[in-house]
Amino acid sequence: AALGDGRMPYGQPRTVMCPGSSKSYWYGLSPRILDINSVSNQGRDGKSIGWLRDMFFLDDPLPVYNIEPYYPGLGAPWHPKRHEGMNDGQMAQFLMYGCVLNGGALPGHAWGDCYWGGVATHPKQPIPGGDPHKNGFNRFTAASMGELKDFILDSGHDYRVLVPAVKNLAAPDGEFLCLALAPDKSQGLGFVSAGKNSCDIVKLTPNAVYRVEWWHIDNGGWQDKTV
Repeated sequence: AALGDGRMPYGQPRTVMCPGSSKSYWYGLSPRILDINSVSNQGRDGKSIGWLRDMFFLDDPLPVYNIEPYYPGLGAPWHPKRHEGMNDGQMAQFLMYGCVLNGGALPGHAWGDCYWGGVATHPKQPIPGGDPHKNGFNRFTAASMGELKDFILDSGHDYRVLVPAVKNLAAPDGEFLCLALAPDKSQGLGFVSAGKNSCDIVKLTPNAVYRVEWWHIDNGGWQDKTV
């Protein structure tokens, strides 16, 4: 059979974990060898956001998502340290919001498993038995992950028409500023990482009036409006 012709039982989608971007591996063998492209294992410092965006803009794109982003609290030598001005929870939030605003079909996993499989088993960071099961959603502001769904599916924006708009950022700053805009630039969603004080958006509709609203990343809901 030709590459890409095989199927999984019960119609399960085909995807893989790869050292970086699946575009650099299986896509070169056959653009349709997978049903979902992915990034994983590397790029947890933010580089994986750019890899997602690259695959979003392929001529024959597939859904793409981040299988293995930042692990809060993990101090292993191979794991990137959090960036200045950000704590572990904010690093994980940055990766998740950045992924969905740059073409990611799913926000991926960020806590839960990583608290158990990462921090809890690291010899330099012992955790009492059973603590991840009892307090997993209270560590690293993990419960705030639930607000991402409402942010993306907010009735005031149509996420389906938004596309990554890094070219509309005056200075992307290593993926720490994220933006997705509608083709007509009438609406958009963005994310400014903790520790960043400004975000200049360029190449919008001249003389148009825009309303800027801030999303409460920990508690959900829109606040402070600026026109």
